[in-house]
Amino acid sequence: MIWVGALQTKGQLSRLEPYKKDVRVVTVYTHTFVLGNEKGLADDREDPFYTATGATPEEAEAAAHMVYLRATACTHDMKRTSPTLLECSHCGVQQRTPMHVSHQPEAKAKQKKPARLFGLFRAS
Repeated sequence: MIWVGALQTKGQLSRLEPYKKDVRVVTVYTHTFVLGNEKGLADDREDPFYTATGATPEEAEAAAHMVYLRATACTHDMKRTSPTLLECSHCGVQQRTPMHVSHQPEAKAKQKKPARLFGLFRAS
């Protein structure tokens, strides 16, 4: 299926889950789409994206397609959910952001290290 203006990737992962008194392998399928920008290019590091999971590839694709249809008509009211992630409260797409720089007080930032003279500390 072709989704206009979106880059799609499919994947699968296996994980161990407890089952009664034993452990079993469970396979989960993923379907990720990245909405393209105004130039028609899609980059999952900068543009909104969404990853759906399912028990089958078809189930994951159907879940992602429903979000894609909502996301194409959404205005994206992004709220911060973690230091590096924004999420739209209406359609659920996410967007990565760079890590915020912690602001240090000016006094700490301007402290100088003592100068060294032949491996010994020199009084400043």
